[in-house]
Amino acid sequence: MKTPLSAASFELCGPQVGSFPRQNTTWKKRSAGAGPRSTRFRMSSPIRLQPSTHRGEDALDQRRNRRGVLTNLTNHLRELLVKETKSLRSQRTWKKGCEPIGSGLGPIVTKKWISSAREQEISELAEHIANEYFPDDAIDPVAILDAKGISHSFGFYGDYFDGMLECESGDFHVYGNLVRLERSDSPRARFTLGHELGHYFIDEHRNALLAGGLRHPSRCNYESRLLIEREADQFASHLLLPESRLLRDGTREPKGLAGIRSIASKNGMSMTATAIRYVRADIFPCTVIKWDTNGFGWKWFSHSVRESGIRKTIENRSKLPPDSATEEAFSEAALPDSGFFSRGSTASTWFPYVARGSERDAIMLEEAIPLGRFGVLTFLYAADF
Repeated sequence: MKTPLSAASFELCGPQVGSFPRQNTTWKKRSAGAGPRSTRFRMSSPIRLQPSTHRGEDALDQRRNRRGVLTNLTNHLRELLVKETKSLRSQRTWKKGCEPIGSGLGPIVTKKWISSAREQEISELAEHIANEYFPDDAIDPVAILDAKGISHSFGFYGDYFDGMLECESGDFHVYGNLVRLERSDSPRARFTLGHELGHYFIDEHRNALLAGGLRHPSRCNYESRLLIEREADQFASHLLLPESRLLRDGTREPKGLAGIRSIASKNGMSMTATAIRYVRADIFPCTVIKWDTNGFGWKWFSHSVRESGIRKTIENRSKLPPDSATEEAFSEAALPDSGFFSRGSTASTWFPYVARGSERDAIMLEEAIPLGRFGVLTFLYAADF
């Protein structure tokens, strides 16, 4: 029988392979023959079993061959995961803010951005699953978990992860961390469940867990720079908000944060994830900047903004105008009825390579919305568009 771990002991020991407290959990067994595989799109694996070229090869040699291939597959998918696990076990604490364990997918971790082809593949996989289970209704990640026989639970696990996917004896379980998710039905919780479903449905991610029987904690909602997490975030955003629905709603709703808030609410998405999808859909020229509580986080430009030659924004809070909407959002002032702060500004204020007073120095609208402990989101677009 497993000995439950408290949040305090988890903080002291760090994540261990094996036991972990499941709270209010009922395990659901998959039916015979039902494997954890995506239904239509299957991503290629660089290692495959090869048929024997020797007709007289006996059963023992075949088993040795398979064992060798399995070893190579395990090494390919778990190299960094095992390294990180050993490193964390050697420490008495899991330091706050460290990258999550379980990023061991070799080349998937070393790249900073997802390639366009890989991104498209993951998006198609996610949207296929969304349309298969919920062709007309809002996507319910819990229902998909149940349909795949994946149990889940929520508990309080410090600030270490948003969600965690565990594989034990071929069965999968998802943990949600209420310290960071706040509620089990919050938009961030829904996105986190979608993220963990990404680790399950993306073949390379799932196979790494099946090969090692380990758990994989994640920082979701575009907080991690690990490529494996970016892939799972890509999956979650397209699972909860397929492209066709985004384009339909994006053209009907008001521009800016007002429209993004409406789309996020309708689809149960976080503001951060919805804003990124909105900008990348290039519904109109716009830019989104995420500020952490301690400074600049990241930025996204719509395609039309990048085509205009803009590649850089200010990335230091000390350069923000003191009366900007972003600084007001940081000040914890009472929100207006719109749900966000808004100010007039200029392109040169936000884009360093736009000269003040030049033809490119357009009048801009700056909108900003506080994200609580996760910082502030700034949305920029031309006032006359």
